[in-house]
Amino acid sequence: MVQRHAARRLHFDFRLQINGALASWAVPKGPPQEVGEKRLAVHVEDHPIEYATFEGDIPKGNYGAGHVDIWDQGTFEVEGNESAAEQVERGDLKFRLRGERLNGRYVLVKMRNSSRGNEWLFIRKSDPLQVDGDADAKRNRPTKAASSLTQTIPDLAGLNGSKKAPMPEHVSVALAQLAEKPFSDPNWLFEIKWDGERSLAYVSDGHVELRARSNRNISPEYPELKSIVKQLNARQAIVDGEIVVLDAEGRSDFTRIQPRFGVSNPPQSLQEKYPATFYAYDLLYCDGYDLRDIALETRKNLLRELLRPSDTIRYSDHVLETGVELYEIARERRLEGIIAKRRDSRYVGRRSPLWLKFKIVHDLDVVIGGWTAPRKSRDHFGALLMGLYDGEKLKYVGSVGTGFDRAMLEKTAKTLLKLETSDCPFDKPPIVKEATHWIKRELVARVKYGQWTNDVKLRAPVFLGFQEDRDPRDCRMKKLNLVNRAHLTVLPHQKIRPSRMPYVVKILFPIPRSSKRS
Repeated sequence: MVQRHAARRLHFDFRLQINGALASWAVPKGPPQEVGEKRLAVHVEDHPIEYATFEGDIPKGNYGAGHVDIWDQGTFEVEGNESAAEQVERGDLKFRLRGERLNGRYVLVKMRNSSRGNEWLFIRKSDPLQVDGDADAKRNRPTKAASSLTQTIPDLAGLNGSKKAPMPEHVSVALAQLAEKPFSDPNWLFEIKWDGERSLAYVSDGHVELRARSNRNISPEYPELKSIVKQLNARQAIVDGEIVVLDAEGRSDFTRIQPRFGVSNPPQSLQEKYPATFYAYDLLYCDGYDLRDIALETRKNLLRELLRPSDTIRYSDHVLETGVELYEIARERRLEGIIAKRRDSRYVGRRSPLWLKFKIVHDLDVVIGGWTAPRKSRDHFGALLMGLYDGEKLKYVGSVGTGFDRAMLEKTAKTLLKLETSDCPFDKPPIVKEATHWIKRELVARVKYGQWTNDVKLRAPVFLGFQEDRDPRDCRMKKLNLVNRAHLTVLPHQKIRPSRMPYVVKILFPIPRSSKRS
């Protein structure tokens, strides 16, 4: 039995039934996974057999306070002529494991020069295939019914499309194509479109590294999200999701996450004013298996099974088939939009028609090419000049002067001055009333707007914030074209069934439990 123990420090408790009790070792970084790998294991007091089925929370104030999950279970066989108890007494225990996650030959060796006297090395001696040739191996593993456990450990090796592989150092994110009209289809699932910062969480041996779309490490900007390592029942994993700041109604708000961008080790006051929440919606890798070729719906179900949600780390749920219904609910709740994903799709690290986004609020990432002089009593600048690429040319699409508070005006002005240049970045200099200043084509901003004018300008744009991890050349005119949806089955418009609305709202839009998180 291996229990994942999220106490003050995350560790794994490795236990073997010997002489009517559970001989136990605390393994800080988890059991070894590769042949020859060595992990420190601290020999602790024996535990009663009944403890093998324990999952749940040890209350604060008690020894080992924290959450306990069952991480692995199975059987073991001692190697050699001596019994398990004799080998433990001698300080050299050799055994075979047949678990749901751990399989193969292992050894626990006591460190002779240990100052504490209870430090051992946990070493993997073989791969599973070298010992599991007999067909009875899997049949003999304990099941949920046999062991009376509250949770079944996923059989990652048995999933269609899973691949045994080391954890990737970098994964390119999957992106959704913009589509025009929502639809309902039994082959698709539908999620809420969160408005924040896309992030991949790389979890390994009790640590997490959050990376933005550009692969930049943003972990120092969101220290409160390191708790994901305690809430995910996996030793190694890559989780796709979105970091958001929610308003009092549980809606993500891009303007509220802006103050968190680029601020490493933020003060507690900033974390409390703009608390970050990570919405997890995809599982790409887990405990030795690459899951990107597994069907999306299976990946999401695995993630839901392994994740223990909290106010800070949440599972981004979905509904099946009823995209039109969800879109109408999202519109009523004034959300940004919804995402449609094929239920059987693999994870592709690029923009593809396997994922589609339907926006309720019109927003857009634009390249900032310059600014205009301020009018009347306004300080710093009047408006930012926006552009989109059309081939190699940057086309002017309007100016935005609203959406800035005094602090953002001052901060933006400093950035503009650093990028100022004498060359106009647009293919044709825009005709505006005020004096213009140009900057290098390096700055990307998010704006919301009403519609497009006939001369291809944004109507009533409002500044939302800067996108530090966007490549300016990704801001292109061609993305405004409607997606070719000939491959989709569009069903007749469905009215919202009142009986389903509370359920859909409850699972997809949980309101924060405390006003502090608003």
